[in-house]
Amino acid sequence: TGIGVRIVAVKLWTDGTGYTLEGELPLDGTTLDSIKPHEQALATAAGLKPGCNVLITDAGTDTPRNVVWLRVNTVNAMAQDQDLPDDWAPRTIENPVPVGVVADGTVGTVSLRELCLVVVAESGAGKSTALNVVIKGTVQCVDTVVMMIDTKGGGEAARRWVRAWHEDRAERPALTLVANTDALAVALVAGLVNIVDGRPTYYAELMHQQEADKIMPSPTLPQIILVVDEFKSLPDQVKDGIEYIADKGRSAGVRMVLSSLDPTSAGIPRAIIKQCRERYGLRVTDEASLHHLFDGGGAWTTRFDPRST
Repeated sequence: TGIGVRIVAVKLWTDGTGYTLEGELPLDGTTLDSIKPHEQALATAAGLKPGCNVLITDAGTDTPRNVVWLRVNTVNAMAQDQDLPDDWAPRTIENPVPVGVVADGTVGTVSLRELCLVVVAESGAGKSTALNVVIKGTVQCVDTVVMMIDTKGGGEAARRWVRAWHEDRAERPALTLVANTDALAVALVAGLVNIVDGRPTYYAELMHQQEADKIMPSPTLPQIILVVDEFKSLPDQVKDGIEYIADKGRSAGVRMVLSSLDPTSAGIPRAIIKQCRERYGLRVTDEASLHHLFDGGGAWTTRFDPRST
């Protein structure tokens, strides 16, 4: 990197998949941004295998700003099969939702309490599986109801989540509502727009009593999560409504999980991606796709390895 970083500690990971270096940057104005773009170069200099990376982060809020962590994974957990955890215990949307295992073996999570999520992957890369994992984590939440727009194949992706109820093997479906046609998608989004506009006013006194500026999810007043499978194929009227919900729905307790095969503006508008602070990119062929999704540019630019995303 051309920067003298002093390594003051080495922590081996207990599962044997890597280690963390704690480094001190020189006190000459050098920042984390100065060395962040060198992650790929450091991984190559360390002789790491494809899919094994160096991730440079800050060391937390309780440490000086010149202290950084270099997380080095020597085993690519994403190259191995990862079973969906057989855990169906009740959850709350206040806690992050697990979405999978990242390269260093840690569990990746997303926060859907106040944020929206966009999932991008090319065909066959596992987008449907990713959505199923997210749905599993959200339907376990006792203070959340999950709805879905899935017009592909008449609701092909949503079907597995309502089949047990349809076959009288469950008291209610895991998904509260499913829109499997364009007409139903229009109606569902229109209803959610009304909720976004009406909830904060209707429950203004409750929010005052709770000293909150937004809906606080509970089993009687749940968070609403809308899952959208393949945004690009939806009618413009539905897309406009989704953009409105992404922009205005936080205080009303309405958030979304959007998916797209195409991360460019042709697949999903930039205005919506900007509202999705949680972004999930699966394996792609074109590195530029992930740069578009993650706002590639500036000092934080990272070269994405299409083989290891």
